[in-house]
Amino acid sequence: MMEIEFGSGWIAHQHCKDGKVGVIRNLVHSSPNIKKEVILVGALQPVIGLLSSCCSKSQREAALLLGQFAVTDSDCKVHIVQRGVVWPSIDMLQSPDVQLKEMSAFALGRLAQDTHNQAGIEHTGGLMPLLKLLDSKNGSLQHNAAFALYGLAENEDNVPDFIRVGGIKRLQDGEFTDNCL
Repeated sequence: MMEIEFGSGWIAHQHCKDGKVGVIRNLVHSSPNIKKEVILVGALQPVIGLLSSCCSKSQREAALLLGQFAVTDSDCKVHIVQRGVVWPSIDMLQSPDVQLKEMSAFALGRLAQDTHNQAGIEHTGGLMPLLKLLDSKNGSLQHNAAFALYGLAENEDNVPDFIRVGGIKRLQDGEFTDNCL
């Protein structure tokens, strides 16, 4: 039995790590104010810890939750990145699990909507794995990768690297699903 406290003395009793994430998942689907409160009371750390889990289901759930948290506002996006999610998220882009890649690209795409995060994601090595995902025949995976790349390309400092690694050519020559377009 595990206890988790979320501010104001509220305690949730859970039987496993995934149960803890279940409570957080339910809170994420609440209002933006509740999402922000959940972040401020420290609920991100258990989710971020699951990015390094040996269970791909937990990793997928964590990446999805982080992407949903990131939608709240720019402060949340920066807060999430400051907690060290970029490197494990980029690492998950290279997993054989297609759903894990999809959720990781989803999270990175949401985080890349903030100018403070765009250069960091690119400098941490996110550009090439995201470009490689454009070759997928999975429309959702392509879409999430393209969305993340769009965010990275918004940052002028990333454009020379984008061109240098052949990103423009890949976009011109790529075969994209309708979902990606």
